[in-house]
Amino acid sequence: MNEFKKQEAPEVEEQPAPQPAQAAAEGKGAVGKIISSMNIMGYVSKDMMVSVMPYIFFLMVFALLYIGNSYHADKMVRAIDKTGKDIKELRSEYIASKTELMQKSKQSAVAAEVSKYNLKESIVPPRKIVVQQIANSK
Repeated sequence: MNEFKKQEAPEVEEQPAPQPAQAAAEGKGAVGKIISSMNIMGYVSKDMMVSVMPYIFFLMVFALLYIGNSYHADKMVRAIDKTGKDIKELRSEYIASKTELMQKSKQSAVAAEVSKYNLKESIVPPRKIVVQQIANSK
């Protein structure tokens, strides 16, 4: 068998390391806890964090605006695509309706439709009626 599996690692009791940031934050509010939790190994001081806060808030607002703008742009792209699809559908419906109207307005189609009512197409060509005006002389 494998000899490495037989050997067990000796268990070491872990002692909790003292955390100065946690001890300092116990008596403070939520903001103090956040600032003290950002104190990385004592490199960042509280004064430095307070002086950088306006810039951090500016970046957060800028990031929120960027996210909102991207959502708005995606929404507009979807709306433009939907409008384009609607235009294509309406154009095809227009062409179909126009073709149907042209077919139904042909003389032969009209004659077939009115034959149901016993109407027939006139064989005699139409005559032009001429009205002569009488000149009134005074």
